[in-house]
Amino acid sequence: MKKQQLSAAEYFERGEQYYDKGNYDKALADFNRALEIDPDDAYSYNMRAIIKKDRGDLEDAMADYNRAIASDPEYSSPYNNRSLLKDLQGNYVGALEDIEIAIKLDPTDSCYFNQRGLMKNELGDKHGALKDYNKAIKLDGTVVDYYHNRGLLRFDLEDFEGAYADFNRGIELAPDDEEEYFERALVEIKFGRPDKAMVDLNKSIKLNPEFPLSYNSRAILKQEAGDLKGAMTDYNKSIKLDPSRSIPYANRARLKTELKNFNGAMADFDRAIELEPDESSYYDNRADLKYDLGDYTGAIEDYGKCLELKPDDPDVYSQRGNARKKLGDFIGSMADYNRAMKLNPQDPMFPANRGLLKIELKNHKGAAKDIDRAIALEPENPIYYDDRAYLKNELRDYAGALADYNKMLKLDSKYSAVHLQKVQLHEKLGNLEEALKCVTKYCAMEPDDPEGKKQKKRLQQKIRRRKSE
Repeated sequence: MKKQQLSAAEYFERGEQYYDKGNYDKALADFNRALEIDPDDAYSYNMRAIIKKDRGDLEDAMADYNRAIASDPEYSSPYNNRSLLKDLQGNYVGALEDIEIAIKLDPTDSCYFNQRGLMKNELGDKHGALKDYNKAIKLDGTVVDYYHNRGLLRFDLEDFEGAYADFNRGIELAPDDEEEYFERALVEIKFGRPDKAMVDLNKSIKLNPEFPLSYNSRAILKQEAGDLKGAMTDYNKSIKLDPSRSIPYANRARLKTELKNFNGAMADFDRAIELEPDESSYYDNRADLKYDLGDYTGAIEDYGKCLELKPDDPDVYSQRGNARKKLGDFIGSMADYNRAMKLNPQDPMFPANRGLLKIELKNHKGAAKDIDRAIALEPENPIYYDDRAYLKNELRDYAGALADYNKMLKLDSKYSAVHLQKVQLHEKLGNLEEALKCVTKYCAMEPDDPEGKKQKKRLQQKIRRRKSE
């Protein structure tokens, strides 16, 4: 007896069943057979295109989506799927056009609004994206991804309360989803609740010990809490699970810097830059390390690369100015300080740095103006009084220098070395008894420093000689 041939609809239905079970070869064969029987079957073109797209055959997938739309222009799904493919190919305008048509044809499909929200977010229309996520959730409030996507967007918009609510809802809907706990932990960090963040990160790792992002974030918390060994273990684990991500290398480099493992830190910064050569902060961090190690030429090179990527960063100009100053390039240093001040005239560090350079260039009037400016911008910062005291000492205004050192100590009494500076000033003013008080204070703060004892003995002898004269 001859076997009865299936209809196109039956092949399509069986193909869908194969697809749902993950048997894509058999699914593709059935969709092909359905199209042989009915060359205008939009549903089979659509499903065949999905398989081709998943296999990387993007050109043929696009052709099938086009045939599906041509066969049934009122069928919304191919527009949505073609939109996804165009988005993958970087045709964002075309992708948005297609998803708009899909929504017009079927305004009740929550998935389409979520998809359009993702695309708008990619194009920078964050508020438009938020409206679409809201609509998707209104149509179907049971889909975790919708809350997840909205939570990420709200986090980006600094609506941390809203993000927290969305990730909470995501956890309610999917209590075994490690990503929801991870994202909620990041919000907890923003709220200044590291203990709660740690609980969520531990939960995320327990649910999926192979999720690298949670190890990286947990390492940051451990490092901030002083658990450097634990932080190193977590950074190592994050890198082992996903060695293609640059951030854990950069974070581990900062930890190694803290641990004085400078060679290891440099290697990690090098690797982070290799993986993500367009991330300006990595060059900035590596430049800082090179500066601290005395490699000012290398630091200048990295600061320069950072500025190529982020040309309006005043802090980097100031840092490069410091490095150029170390190498005696005063013209280049001055240019960098000027640029930093132009970009951010409210940062007191920039006029302070320029003021110190002007002291070296013997432009004392200009230096005084700059350091006064720094103090006016941040009058509670003791360092700037130290700078001005140094300048006044250079100008032989010893009483003025003493007044600034006293102000510095009033703001922060921990600066023991200032008492030795005051010793010299009091001596220049002939105030030996005051000088002795200052060195005595220094010796109390630094009892193991032989220099203090030496100076104290010298002053006592000097006072005795004066009295005996």
